[in-house]
Amino acid sequence: MFKMNKKDITFKNRHSITSIMVLSFLGVLLIQLVVLFFNFILLRTDHKLEQNTYRYILEKVESRSRELERYLTELWANSEYMKQIMDFSQTVYNEHVNLGKNFVINKDISGSLLDMVELMEISGAFIVFDDKPDMLGIKKAVHLADANLRTKFADKSDIILRVGEEKIAGDLGVYLENDWKPFIDTRTMSKTIYEKAIKIAKTVNPREKTGFWFSPSDVADTNGRSIYFIQPLFDDSTGIFYGVIGIEVGDELINEILRYTELSESGKGAYILANEKYVSAVNTNYDVISIQGPYVKRLVKDNELFAHKIKNKYYNEAYKIQDNKYLTVLDFENTNKDMTLIAIQRPIRLSAKDSSENIDTNWYLMGVIDKSELEIYSKELIKSIIETLLLSLIIDGIIIYLVSYLIGYPLRKLSNDIKESYTKGGLRKIKHMNIVEIDNIIDTIEVLSQRLLSSSKKFQGILDSASIPIIAVEKDEASGVVYKMGELSSIFPGYINNEKFEVRMSEEEYDKASRYFFSDTIIIDSIYDIEKDTQIDIRKKIWNGESYYIKVITRQVKNYWRTYEDMSDDSNETSDKKTVTLQVIMDYTKDMIEKIKIQKERDFDVLTDLLNRLSFKERVEDYIEKDIRKTKKAAMVMWDLDNLKYVNDTYGHDFGDSYIKCAGNIIGMLQGKDSFVARVSGDEFFAFIQYEDDKNEIRRKIENIKIKLNNTNLKVSDDISVRVRATSGIAWYPDDATVYDDLHRLVDFAMYTAKNSQKGSIGEFNRDSYDKNYILISGREDLNKFIDEKQVKFAFQPIVSAKDGEVFAYEALMRSVSDKIKNVGDIMRLAKSQSKLLDIEILTFEGVLRTVSKYTEKFKDKHIFINSIASTSIPEHRFYELLNNYKDIIDYSKMVVEIIESEEVDLDSLSIKQRLATEINAQIAIDDFGSGYATESWLLQVNPNFVKIDMALIRDIDKDMERQSIVENILKYTKERKIKVICEGVETHQEMKKLINMGADFIQGFYLAKPDFEIKDISREKKREIQVLNVLKGGQSF
Repeated sequence: MFKMNKKDITFKNRHSITSIMVLSFLGVLLIQLVVLFFNFILLRTDHKLEQNTYRYILEKVESRSRELERYLTELWANSEYMKQIMDFSQTVYNEHVNLGKNFVINKDISGSLLDMVELMEISGAFIVFDDKPDMLGIKKAVHLADANLRTKFADKSDIILRVGEEKIAGDLGVYLENDWKPFIDTRTMSKTIYEKAIKIAKTVNPREKTGFWFSPSDVADTNGRSIYFIQPLFDDSTGIFYGVIGIEVGDELINEILRYTELSESGKGAYILANEKYVSAVNTNYDVISIQGPYVKRLVKDNELFAHKIKNKYYNEAYKIQDNKYLTVLDFENTNKDMTLIAIQRPIRLSAKDSSENIDTNWYLMGVIDKSELEIYSKELIKSIIETLLLSLIIDGIIIYLVSYLIGYPLRKLSNDIKESYTKGGLRKIKHMNIVEIDNIIDTIEVLSQRLLSSSKKFQGILDSASIPIIAVEKDEASGVVYKMGELSSIFPGYINNEKFEVRMSEEEYDKASRYFFSDTIIIDSIYDIEKDTQIDIRKKIWNGESYYIKVITRQVKNYWRTYEDMSDDSNETSDKKTVTLQVIMDYTKDMIEKIKIQKERDFDVLTDLLNRLSFKERVEDYIEKDIRKTKKAAMVMWDLDNLKYVNDTYGHDFGDSYIKCAGNIIGMLQGKDSFVARVSGDEFFAFIQYEDDKNEIRRKIENIKIKLNNTNLKVSDDISVRVRATSGIAWYPDDATVYDDLHRLVDFAMYTAKNSQKGSIGEFNRDSYDKNYILISGREDLNKFIDEKQVKFAFQPIVSAKDGEVFAYEALMRSVSDKIKNVGDIMRLAKSQSKLLDIEILTFEGVLRTVSKYTEKFKDKHIFINSIASTSIPEHRFYELLNNYKDIIDYSKMVVEIIESEEVDLDSLSIKQRLATEINAQIAIDDFGSGYATESWLLQVNPNFVKIDMALIRDIDKDMERQSIVENILKYTKERKIKVICEGVETHQEMKKLINMGADFIQGFYLAKPDFEIKDISREKKREIQVLNVLKGGQSF
């Protein structure tokens, strides 16, 4: 029977064609947006747009400034009327001087002024004669103005006379201005444009005869702000100043040139013509001449303008137009804080040169614009691009959806046909759609489905034939329908009579059967796989008096898609995507029995059925780990069978196994809930026993085990029996240690300490004994490594003459380089306990001779003291073998064998040392004389060349009379026998002084020099001290 599962017709994370195409489109759009974004960021497109806007304004300002320059220059440079008026004025001046006539503005002058105003693009023109004013303060002048610049009238009604005699108006046919003046009254018109012009003109160099432009800011009667070109009048022959001619250019004419609307579409732009008045490090002060632009004009007060500079981020050296690296920012008190008005300024060059230093013509044309308007085009472009993208997104989305829908329709129809075919009892012929690709898919599905159906039936037949005990259950959580495939009787024989292989049941029926089946099972092991969301239980079930084990695998699957063929022929049911619970029950009996067997072999000793080493360690460590606060108490106990080697060697290993098993049965009696007993090696047993408060409780238990062991006799034969005996040690948790390895080491020490003391006894761990003697147990291999690898170096301490401070000899002192054994005393104790003193003796002689041979120059003429163990001696052949290696390098007559020992000397070894030393002309020294066994008897036995007085007698000898007495006796005794005395352990100047005065031959100690791996002399200061003390001792003086 074919069953379609999820993997047959579904895929994880499925998507429709429509969603795939839409998502692909969105992906492409996202990439486009990212590219566009990086285009703006990396290529700085927005900045370039702002630069283009800035460049446009810069070009406009440049163009308008040049246009204004041309206009103003042409007014005076090419004016024939100006020349005529100057000639007529010269004639009037000549008559005034030569004939004594008053200045008279004749018709020639006034007519030329009229022609100038009518025919030139100016606002007005005037002439003023600077004659000495009469008693009434009157100066003759004519000022004509164009009242309507945009329109020229034939009757001259647009021309008005501002200043001049009324007769002139009649002669010229012009009208009088409402505020007409017949002449200049210097008493009331002292600050007029005329007086200002005359004042400045007088400062012009007469030889130059050059005019100048200016715009008065403080005149009283100026009719609006205008700019003026002033031509001074000088006598051709004398250069005497006698008047001025002026051309007026009003604000309306400037407005014709400076069209502010071209700067900003919002109308907030402006052109400002200003004169630079004051420049500081902070800001610049301008006098405003003309403002074209109402928005900015209303911000300017009193024709004054203040500004500061900022860095021009739009500056580009590539511009053909000269640009500034700094922008001018206008400062107004009443502007919006979000608004920054910047001015792009260009200088206005009015003439080739000026005639007077008093003429201030630092004029600039400024193009003013809000800084935000430089960014408006880039923002508009970005906005336009975004709107275009959004519109294209909507259009493309609609198109993609329609296309994907049309493409996906036949595929959806194919999917529905396949589902419908399966719900009707298996895959049947599917109708083709006349689309080549889809029809090929239909053909392929039909072929594969037939093959899959055939394979499924074969697999089901194989399961039936092979009798593989497995049951599969599937529960639909939505409908509650449960399908069961397989027979429980294949695992539990006779569990259900006439059981069907495939069964469909309701949720209530399944729950009832499941409770009945699992009610008498015991969970042996349980695992939850988070990644796969799967529960795995190992259960034990007793059936017909026998133990069976089953593995139950349970998993809940969401979005499960499967089609079932109903068990009956007349009804069918289809289940689409759903949530189901899958459960597989399989026979696990053989596997579990094998697992239990392997686990037992892994954790238990085969011979005694006690825990083995690893499982014992795991359980003790688990106990310690759970005791977080270290409040529990326990004892670690170790037994070592005393006679196992004898039993094995005498009665054979089979009897030895019986001996071990018997001991294991007795020691195993200590096992309990929190007590573990193990056999960790051939003759060693361990126990970890918990107790409450009283350690005596444990002691009694161990004593009882000892008694039972000692009372147990294991029969070898009818006549022979062997008593079971073991030595034991105890360490306490947590008093002695809180880590398994530490407890193991401490209890091992306690047991071996007891065994060395008395076999069969019980020993408890003692910290003092451990600190002193543990090295004797743990350092066996370390000592072997120390000797084999020669883990030793030698330091040398000077022995100094007490007469002149010169170094007489060096004593070679052993220093360990082992990581394990650092102390020389421990090395000697270990060597003695392991009968390795001879190895240490050889190692010492070989190491010292090798070191001395490397530094022969530094040891030249110096004696070498080599420590030698009194209780051993190097065999003669080995001794000469060592010496022969260095006979051409070392003078052995300088070698001193220094005998050291803390117990009585071995006379045979001593005799050998003396003979060998004599044969090579070496000398003998006794170490630590005056302490221990190194007494007067030594001197008689050894007959040394040198005696080293023990440092215990030297310490504080300058203060202690008893020490002084002992040392004096030694010195007296040795001098009589011509034995040199070395006082070692000197640590103060006073000690040294006392010893020199007492007559010591040589001195050694930290006060003079410490042992060092480098061969060193003592310091000059110490040597000098010795020499001075000897001089003082002899009563001499320096």
